Amino acid sequence: MDDLARRLVIARGDSIAHQKLLNELSNIDLLIIDDFLTVGVDSDAASDLFAILAICEHRLPTMIASQTGPAR
Repeated sequence: MDDLARRLVIARGDSIAHQKLLNELSNIDLLIIDDFLTVGVDSDAASDLFAILAICEHRLPTMIASQTGPAR
């Protein structure tokens, strides 16, 4: 998750690279996000992440894993 958030933030500096990254992540056969929300992400990266998840919903499998308990 940390690496993904970092890549999203960096890609935002170049709109073409940003859209390309979003497209790649939205069309991946199996999206696996590990350590989900165990580190803070900025609002732009969170918005991108939730957009990707919304695009994948009911289309492609997504696995989300976290070491964080529900109370957190």
